[in-house]
Amino acid sequence: MTTQPSSDLIRGLARVLETGAHSDVLLVCANGTTYEAHKVILGAVSEFFSKALQPNTFKVSQFRTNVDQQYSEYVQEGRDNRIELVVGDSDTIKLMIDYIYTTTYDDTNFPEGAFTCHLKMIEVADFYAVPGLREKAWKNIQATARGPQTFPIHDFITALRFVYGTLTHEEEIKKHLILWIIQDSAHFIDDPSFGEVLSELPLLGKELTLKMLPGANQAKYFEKMGRVFCCQCRREFAMDADWVAIVCPYCGGDGS
Repeated sequence: MTTQPSSDLIRGLARVLETGAHSDVLLVCANGTTYEAHKVILGAVSEFFSKALQPNTFKVSQFRTNVDQQYSEYVQEGRDNRIELVVGDSDTIKLMIDYIYTTTYDDTNFPEGAFTCHLKMIEVADFYAVPGLREKAWKNIQATARGPQTFPIHDFITALRFVYGTLTHEEEIKKHLILWIIQDSAHFIDDPSFGEVLSELPLLGKELTLKMLPGANQAKYFEKMGRVFCCQCRREFAMDADWVAIVCPYCGGDGS
C-alpha cells in the first residue's frame, strides 16, 4: 500500500481548503486572523493537533522538543471547535496549513523573504509536531541557499535576527549562517545593517569570532549542498559526503 497521497487527493484537499467546505474547526492566530480547517486532516498530520482536539487530554510537555519553554503557558485546548495558536504569525500559519493539505507551500510573497519563511516553517513544524514540514523547509533552504548572495542582504540579515532571536537552539542552522558570512565577507563589510545586527546579537558576534580564530575548524561541508568552503584560503571545491571535517586540497586547511 502506497504512503504517498495521490494527485487527485491533493487536488481535492486543496479545494476544500480554499472553499472551507465541511470545515469543523477554527484556527485562531495571535493577531485574530482565522482559518477554517478540518479536524480529521489536522489530526492525521500533526500529533499536536490530534491531542489539542481532544479536550482535557492535551499536554504541551509532550511536544517540548526544540521549542522554548516560554510557549507552554499559552497553549489552549481545542474547546468549542476552536484552537488559539500562539506560535507563528498568521502568514506562517497559513503556509503551514497549506503544507498540511497539499504537502507544499509557496514562499514567493512571504513578507520577510524566502529565507526567513523557511526558517519560520521549521519553528512551527517543531512546535505543532509536523515533521514532514520541517524536512520540507530544510530541503528548501538547501536547494536555494548558497550564502548571502543568494538573497538580498536585507533578507539574509532578517534571517539572522530570527535565528539568533528565536531559533537559538538550531546549532546546525547557525553553523551554516556563520560559514556563509565568512565565505561572503566582502558582501557585508560596507553594509551598515550588518554592523547593526552584530551590535544587536552578541552571540552572533561571539560565534563568528570563534569560528575565525586560528585553530578553529577551517573546512566544513555544507550538508548535501555538494560544496565545501575553506575558511582559510576562501576557495570552494566539490565534495559528495556527509557533514564531515576534511582537508582543503588548495591550502591544506584542516577541519579537525
